[in-house]
Amino acid sequence: MSTGSARMGYLLLGRGGFLGFRTGEHMIIGASTECDLCIQVEHVSRFHCEIFASEDERCFVRDLHSSNGTLVNGQHISNSWQEVVAGDVVDLQMGVSFVLMSFPLENLEKFVLNS
Repeated sequence: MSTGSARMGYLLLGRGGFLGFRTGEHMIIGASTECDLCIQVEHVSRFHCEIFASEDERCFVRDLHSSNGTLVNGQHISNSWQEVVAGDVVDLQMGVSFVLMSFPLENLEKFVLNS
């Protein structure tokens, strides 16, 4: 949990790239160019899954009725919100997976800006 004004930033890190986001943000992952993280491979649905970082610094993911489903740590999740924590693996299947990481926001911004 944050102390005082320290805010958290989050990073989904995988072979296909990374997605940085802050507390309070919703991010969509899928094959559509309208997504925050666009992964254009055959088995990824246009709008595959959504990840959200709540104001109380908890992260949640849900499947967006994708064709092949979304897994967290090897378990299929539904379209209802599933809490995830740092170190959890969000898997879109067929080798497209990401590890959730969390950082103080200023460290995340340095990482993203210097990449």
